[in-house]
Amino acid sequence: MPDTPAESSGNAAAPESRPPIRATIVAALVGAACGIAWYLLPLPPPTPADSARFPGLLSHLHIEDVDVATTDSSGRMHRRLQAKELRRDVPGGKSFLVQPRLTVFSEGEALWHFASERGEVSPDGENIYLPGPVRGRRGPVQPIEIESADVRIMAAESYGESDQPSTIRGRAFQARGDGLKIWLDEGKVELVNDARGTLQKR
Repeated sequence: MPDTPAESSGNAAAPESRPPIRATIVAALVGAACGIAWYLLPLPPPTPADSARFPGLLSHLHIEDVDVATTDSSGRMHRRLQAKELRRDVPGGKSFLVQPRLTVFSEGEALWHFASERGEVSPDGENIYLPGPVRGRRGPVQPIEIESADVRIMAAESYGESDQPSTIRGRAFQARGDGLKIWLDEGKVELVNDARGTLQKR
C-alpha cells in the first residue's frame, strides 16, 4: 500500500523590497508502490517579470527548515526527512539539501537516524545521496553507531550502501571495513570487504 503524507512544513523569510528574495512553498513526501518513494511538490518557474526584477537570484525551488514525514498504511510514522535548506535549480532536476537528517521508523518506533552536512535527492524523488562524512545510529534495541561516507539510500528498496571505509560501533565491539550495506526495515548492517574488529570486555 502506498504511504500517505503525514506532515509538511517549510519556513521562509517574507520577500523584501530589494534582493535577495526567497521563494517559499510547501513540500511533501509521499510513498509509492510498496516502497518509500519520495516526491517533492514542484514549484512553477519564475515569471519573466520576476527574473527581470531579481536577475540571477531566483532558484526554481527554495525551502528552509524542511520537515516532512510519511506514514504507513496503519497511520504510523514511517519516514521523516528534515533539512536546514532545500534548493532545486532546474525544473525536473535533482534537489540539494543542507544538513539533512533522515529518521527511519519500524512499527511506529524510530529505528535508524542518519545525518550529514549535505545531501541530494534524485529527480524522481526515490533516492537520496549523502556525500561526504555520514553518521548513522540504530536503536534503541541493540544500539549501534555508524561512521561512513558517500552513502546512497534507495527508498523503494528500503536499502542503503556505501563503497567507502566504514566503522560500526556497539556496546561491546567495534568493526571496520571497506563498503557498507544497510537493510533499513530489518535493522541489519554489514561490512562488505576486509572486515576486522575488536571485542570489549563487559
